[in-house]
Amino acid sequence: MKDVALKAKVSTATVSRALMNPDKVSQATRNRVEKAAREVGYLPQPMGRNVKRNESRTILVIVPDICDPFFSEIIRGIEVTAANHGYLVLIGDCAHQNQQEKTFIDLIITKQIDGMLLLGSRLPFDASIEEQRNLPPMVMANEFAPELELPTVHIDNLTAAF
Repeated sequence: MKDVALKAKVSTATVSRALMNPDKVSQATRNRVEKAAREVGYLPQPMGRNVKRNESRTILVIVPDICDPFFSEIIRGIEVTAANHGYLVLIGDCAHQNQQEKTFIDLIITKQIDGMLLLGSRLPFDASIEEQRNLPPMVMANEFAPELELPTVHIDNLTAAF
């Protein structure tokens, strides 16, 4: 960013404003900054911005079995909706749960995910209700497990049958 500022003869703050909030600078300044950015090969670092905001823009979707075709349309809908809101979707397969448990926990501890969507009826790791409060936001979909005390989106099959 410093190279862009030097080339455009503006401050680094002006470079940031021109690239992130172009309506906050004049058209002439924006053009000069954009031209300088192209000339020095500057590319904004979205992860750097997200780190400063303490977010990854990534959602972990935990699927009971990725090979079950039932989940394909659900996952597609999740990905489309997430992308429309600037999020990436990471899919975690619980069919081999013991092998993945540490991976899921590492993602949470290192804050590489902003939230989790559970498509099954259990967490892919052990966590008490109290411990769950310190986890990223979680929503359970497709299944209902009142013991987890999570916000849930599901079909009431019993009521739907009558």
